[in-house]
Amino acid sequence: MGATIKILVIEDDNEINQLLCEIITNSGYVPQPVFSGTEALLYLASDQE
Repeated sequence: MGATIKILVIEDDNEINQLLCEIITNSGYVPQPVFSGTEALLYLASDQE
């Protein structure tokens, strides 16, 4: 089986964020929800370490 594909979901509306994550999960990918650009940058910085 191939590598796990993670998708960063950046959306400040909680309901839309959850919906997008559900769609991504149902498509076989792994969502990482964040709610702001700042939170996304922090996640990306911590994921590099």
